[in-house]
Order: sequence, then C-alpha cells, then structure tokens
Amino acid sequence: MTKLFRVTGIVSIGIALIIVLMELSYNPMRALIAGFFGTVNGLAMIALGDVIKDVNYLKEKLNIYLPGEVNKELPQVTCFKCGFRYDFDYPKCPSCGSSESSKT
Repeated sequence: MTKLFRVTGIVSIGIALIIVLMELSYNPMRALIAGFFGTVNGLAMIALGDVIKDVNYLKEKLNIYLPGEVNKELPQVTCFKCGFRYDFDYPKCPSCGSSESSKT
C-alpha cells in the first residue's frame, strides 16, 4: 500500500512538471498554479505513504492489533537442543529434529 502512495506521488509530480512545461508559454499563471498544486499533491501522497509505512512498522514491533485485525502469528516454541524458534504446531524442531521444546 505504501508503494502505491509513493508511486502516485511521483507520477503526480511528473504530470505537474509536464503541465508546467506545456502551459508555460500559453498561460504562465495557470502553469504555475497547476504545477504548485500538482507538486503539493504529489508530496502529500509520498508523505502519506511514509506515515502508513511507519505506522505498520510500529504496530508490528509493538505487537498491537486494532479492532477487527487478527494476529496471524502462531505462538512460538524454542528448541532445547539447538535454540531455534518455530511455530508451536510443528511436531519437532525443523532445524535439528528434536521433539523437546519450551513454549514462550
């Protein structure tokens, strides 16, 4: 989703630049206004994409789920033999094959 906002912002700035270059000789005031608003729109889209990326990063790091969101991660266990962490529903450690683990 964040890439969509970034790409949309960059395209918006590019279109604003094209409009400025095309309209500059015909109507300089309209060209500058269109360029200004196109650039502001593009920068706002890029900033919104960055904010969404930061919010998603914080939600992941803080393990926060909003109402309606589901924690898709399974509880983890740690293998006593090799220390590898894996989903609790594995019958044995995928790293070393041991069946001894501790739930964490």
